[in-house]
Amino acid sequence: MLQEACTRASAAQVASHWAAGQGLVSLLRSLEDAFPNLLGGALDSEVSRWENDFAALKSEEIIRAYARASGLLQPSRQRGRPLAIRVQAEEVLKQLVRARGETGSWYAGLDWSRGAAAAAAAVQAQRAQAAQREAAAEEAAAEAERR
Repeated sequence: MLQEACTRASAAQVASHWAAGQGLVSLLRSLEDAFPNLLGGALDSEVSRWENDFAALKSEEIIRAYARASGLLQPSRQRGRPLAIRVQAEEVLKQLVRARGETGSWYAGLDWSRGAAAAAAAVQAQRAQAAQREAAAEEAAAEAERR
């Protein structure tokens, strides 16, 4: 029980840090890079078309990507996976649900002026941050197991 509490606290912290200041579109765009172990590339085809043309993005596309992501993150879809992954999926889902409810700020956290090179650099930085967060979460889970 202590292990789950520690894992949940760590996952909640990581997910809230990831989501801070970001709207739904930004969260969906960065989800695969930030948490590659959760969806396994299932969302890439939905959001890769968005690139930096946010003005042409339709709300139906956003809702479709949100529905796909939230469906894949549902607890019933996470059965049989390690505790850390299940808890991480729950916490990420909470952040997506929160962002979905804030329709006025779906586009928060997006840089409308940057070009493709800057976007690629940002993706690389997000991947490095994701690897650091994942390592920290695994270390916290290992520490909880040792206790």
